[in-house]
Amino acid sequence: KMKTATGLLLFAFLIYVHIGITQSFVPASPNHRCYRQKFRLLVNFFLSSPSQPESADTSATNDRKEKLSPPLIDTIDTLVARRADARSAGDFVLADKVRIEIERLDRSLNHKIPPGYRIELRDVPRKNGGGSTWDLVPAFKESIEKVPLGEISGESVLQLSHAAIGLATMSAERDVQLNSRRLDAIVSKALARLERTGPTELRGRKAADAAFWFALAGISDDTASNASKLYDSLSLIATEELKRFGHRPSCRAKDVMHIVERLYAAGITGDLAKRLSRVAADCLVAKDFKGRNTSTNTEILEMLNTDNFDMHSDRPLLWIWRFSIRQRKQRSFLKGAAKHYERFSRRSLDERDECTKIEEEQPQTCYEWNELFDNTSLPLVVDIGCGMGVSLHGLATLGNEEQEVEGSSQIDLDWKRCNYVGVDLSRLAVGFANS
Repeated sequence: KMKTATGLLLFAFLIYVHIGITQSFVPASPNHRCYRQKFRLLVNFFLSSPSQPESADTSATNDRKEKLSPPLIDTIDTLVARRADARSAGDFVLADKVRIEIERLDRSLNHKIPPGYRIELRDVPRKNGGGSTWDLVPAFKESIEKVPLGEISGESVLQLSHAAIGLATMSAERDVQLNSRRLDAIVSKALARLERTGPTELRGRKAADAAFWFALAGISDDTASNASKLYDSLSLIATEELKRFGHRPSCRAKDVMHIVERLYAAGITGDLAKRLSRVAADCLVAKDFKGRNTSTNTEILEMLNTDNFDMHSDRPLLWIWRFSIRQRKQRSFLKGAAKHYERFSRRSLDERDECTKIEEEQPQTCYEWNELFDNTSLPLVVDIGCGMGVSLHGLATLGNEEQEVEGSSQIDLDWKRCNYVGVDLSRLAVGFANS
C-alpha cells in the first residue's frame, strides 16, 4: 500500500536512521552487511514495476497461436472445457483422466507440440468463478548457463546434426547402405537435447544450419520416426530467433537470408514455411533489401510475401548445388563431419547405443512397385543421374499453369499424372533426395 514515492522516502529514512544508530557495529561486519542488504532489497522492491497480468495473458495467447496449429488448439480447448465441466460437477475422477489425456497430447500428436514446451493447466478456484485455463509454456525455467554441467554434457543439437551428416558421408564413401537405425537414434538424441535446452544453444542461424545438415544426412520420416517433429522444432526455433534479433542493426540482410535459404533448402513447407517467410520479409523490409530471384526476375520480398519462395528458388538451390558438386569447402566440411562421427562413436560407452553399432544394413536389391506408387499404370519417368533430386522433384510438382507455358517441354505429357524414379551413384545425394 505504501508503494509510492512518499512510502519509499519514509522507509529509506527509517532504515538510514536505524543504521546510524547502530554505528557501533564494526564496518563490513555481518550485522552491518545485513542492514545494507535489507536496504537494497527494499529499494528494489519499491522501484520495481507493478505486474500486469492482463498483458501477460494476452502474450501467452499470442504465443500459443504462433506455435500450435488451429486444430490442435481446438482439441486442447475442448479437453480443457471437459475438465472444467467435470470439476464443476464434482467428478474429479473424470477431471483427472482428462488431465492425463491432455498431458499425453505431446506423444499422441508428437510433431505438433514443439520440444522445449509443454501444456500448463490452471484450475480456477470455485470462489473465483471456477473453470480451467491452459497455456503453452517453456518446459525449462532456467537458461542453459544455470543448469548443472553434468546435466547438459554431451553433443549439442548442432553437433548431432554434424555427426549425422558424417555418418551419411562415411556410408557413401564405403558404398554401403545407410543404417536407418543409427540415424533414428541420433534424431532421438537431438530431440531429447531440445527437451532439455530448447532454443538456448541454437542462437542465430544454428537451428537453420542443423535442419539443413540433418536433411543432407538423409533424415526423413522413412529413416527416422521423429523426423517431422525435429524439422518442425528447428523451423520454429529459427523463426523465433529471427523475431528476436532480425530487426537489430547488427543483423544484416545477408544473415536473415542465410536462415531462410538453409531452411528452404532443407525442404520445409506448409504453415511453418509461411510463418518463416512473413517474419523474414518484415526483417528485410526494415533493412531495405532489394534482392531478386534471377531466374524469374522477381523480387525476393514479393516471393516471401506471396508464399512463392521455396526450395526451387535460386538461393536455396545454390546451397544444394554447392554440396552436389563437392566444392573444396564442402568437401572439407564433409570430411570433417565423417571424422566427427568417428569420435562421436568412440565416446559412447554404451555398446547397445544404436548410434555406434558397426554392422551395416543389407542394401535393397528389389522393390515392390505397388508399395511405392498408388497407381502403377501411370507413365514412369526415370531420371538417370538425378543427383540431389531437385530437378526431378521440381518436375513432379509442376503446377498446371507451369505446364501450359509454351516451349517449356517438347514432350506432350501430363506431368502431374506420372510416377517418378531417380537413380544416382552417390548414396549421399540419393539420401538427400529421399529426405
